[in-house]
Formats: sequence, C-alpha cells, structure tokens
Amino acid sequence: KYIKMTQLLSIFKPQLKSLDSFENLEKKNKVFATINPGLEEFLQNEIKTLLGSNIELTTVIGGCEFEATYQQIWKLCLFSRVIETLRIRMAVPIFIETFYSFEKKIANLPWDLFIPSALKGSDKPPFTISVTSHESKLYHTGAIKERIEKFLLNNIWKHNKVATEPVKIYVRAEADFFQFSIDASGELLHKRGYKQHVSNCGLRETLAATCLRAAEFKPGMSVWDPFAGTGTFPIEALLHTMGSNFVADRNFAFEMWPSNNEFLYQQYKQAAINSSRSLHLTNEQIFYLGSDIDNKMIEYANENFLTLNYPTEQVEFMQGDFSTIAKTISVNDCKNLLVISNLPYDKRENVENLPKLLTKFNYLFSQRKEFKNVFALTSTPILLHKTAFNKLKWIKILEFRNGGLPVQLMRLLRI
Repeated sequence: KYIKMTQLLSIFKPQLKSLDSFENLEKKNKVFATINPGLEEFLQNEIKTLLGSNIELTTVIGGCEFEATYQQIWKLCLFSRVIETLRIRMAVPIFIETFYSFEKKIANLPWDLFIPSALKGSDKPPFTISVTSHESKLYHTGAIKERIEKFLLNNIWKHNKVATEPVKIYVRAEADFFQFSIDASGELLHKRGYKQHVSNCGLRETLAATCLRAAEFKPGMSVWDPFAGTGTFPIEALLHTMGSNFVADRNFAFEMWPSNNEFLYQQYKQAAINSSRSLHLTNEQIFYLGSDIDNKMIEYANENFLTLNYPTEQVEFMQGDFSTIAKTISVNDCKNLLVISNLPYDKRENVENLPKLLTKFNYLFSQRKEFKNVFALTSTPILLHKTAFNKLKWIKILEFRNGGLPVQLMRLLRI
C-alpha cells in the first residue's frame, strides 16, 4: 500500500538536484508526537502499526518520543488518524545556565536544515518562536526568544528556500535543560481536508478516530450516530474502513524545510493518494448512517461527505428524531452495527431538557435489545447513569477533554 523509499530512489535518483536532501531522508531523527492526555495507548498502537512493532517508544503524558526518518514523518502526517501534532527534535536536551552559554549553544544547532531563507511575499521572518521556562535560571522567555531571533536573522542561509508559511520553533526549558524542537505537521492533524463545516460542540476527527478504536470498530461493521452533527463519526468510520486519510488538499510544515526533498515527497504523496482512492467498499450490506434533528446539521454533514468525492451510496445522513430513525434499522442490520454518538452538552448547547432527552435515549435501547454495541460520549456521565432503565448500565471506557470540557466515552451493558 505504501510506496517504499527504495522504489522512489531507483526511479527518481537521476532527477534529484541535491544529494544532501537525499541523505537527510535516510537519517533517523528524534520525533515527538502528541495526543490528548489519557489517550496515549492509542497513540502507541498506531505508531507501531504505521512504523513497525519493533520501534522503541518513550511515552509521557500527552505524547510519545521515538526515532523516525523523513519518509516516516511523511507517512505519519499522511496516514495517522489519532496524532494531533508532530515535532522533530533538533538535539538532545542541552544544559544551559547563562545567556552567554545559551548564545554559544544555539549556534551549534542545525538551523539550516529547517529554517528557510525567506517568507514568500513578506518581509517578516520565515519563522516563529514559542518559549516556555520552568524552574530554569533563564526564566525570561522574552530574552530567550530575542537571542534566537537575533541569531537567525544574522545568519540567513544560502539555500534560497522560500517558504509560504513560517516555520514554528519550540523552546522548552525545564530545570536548566533546553529542548529545541521544530514543528513538522503544521496545522493540527485532525484537519484532514474534508471538513468544510463544524458544529459548536463538535468532536475533532482525531478524537472521533480514537473513540472508534476504543469501541473496537473494525472494517466490515456498520455505524449509526444518532446525534451526528456534521457527520464526523460516520465519515471517520468510512475512512478507517477504506484505509484512507483524506489529506490531499492540505500542506504540512516539513514541506517548508530546506532539508526536505520536495520532489520525492510529492511522488510519495501522489502514490498514497492514488492508492487510497483506488479502494472501494465490497460489502454492500455495510452502511454509515448519521442522523440529527437539526436539518442544518444534516446539510453540513452531506457537504462534508461530498468533499471526499468517494462514489459510495453506503453513507447517508437523515434528518429526524433518533427514536424515529431507529425504526428504519432492522434487526438484521443490528447484527454487525456500532452505535456511537457525541451526546449533547448541557453546558454549551441550547438543550431545553437534557434529562428528558437522555431518558428517551436510554428508553430506546431498553426496548430494542438487538442494539448490542452502543457507545456514548458525554460530559454528564452521572446524568446518563441516572436516566438508565432497569437492566441497563453504562461503564466508562475513556476519559479525556474535548475543547477543554471533561468527557467520558461510555459503553452500554445489559445486566
């Protein structure tokens, strides 16, 4: 499925203009991938799936550090479903106690690999700098930023790489140890390129993909989201089934690096796009259904799906109350069906009577026992418990924050 670097090199090596960028592609670099705190297990599993089970990972709250080549960075940006951001480490953490030492140390970092010489159509610096300092003698973040900026502006590189977006530099000082990192992903990776519309309390695509994995969704299963909003769960389930990630219309920060071979990357990317678009659903019994009582949300969901340009009739968004929509789902449809939804949030949405709504939601599943695989993401787990009927019980599967609000992914059990 993924074109190998050796194949690219054998075909395109005569056309490469610089062997320097070719050598950089093969070099291993320390990389840090982030995810919402509490979801690190899913990040570990995905990295091992994409890069190999033997990869060594150092896991901390909110992320994993590991070694990766440029090609592997490309693969993670193009095919990851759960990573939020990706950064490359410029060096191991450096011990620095004085500004004199700081200026000496930063002069030895490989800035020329990552910082372009200019920003297209602008006289602003082709970089931005973000600094944090904790329990460090150099606590003045403004002075740290000023020295890096001065050094870079006085050392304009001769590679003539003009960028369309500034490269983001991250500096983190922790107890006098400085970590210098460069943004590799650019915009948050949940921005896959298909979502033209979002709802007020919507779920990021990366979080939806993580919830689907926690719910043990697998290709071959159908999906129904009773509170679909702009369609994130059904669309993410479709993309997961097809082994695809729609990123054709977005760029990544590594494309601005002078050390990135743009020619090879574009060949790699096009091969990945062609591979994903050649896939098709073979099981006509599978469906991806999203429903919502708000007709505007259904319009948005349909427009988001149409952006994918996937020729399938197995994705449908229907306007209506969930109890009415449930009547269109047969007992036979339920045999391999995952019901998963991001329930309304009482603190952010104009829900007139959330207890009444959740009571009705629970009542549906108390009556329709054929719905056996039911998950709900909620900011009010206690209320979901209280409105459950006899012989129904909700248990917590995941806990994380969605837009700053604590939420739990709950699974319905019949007891």
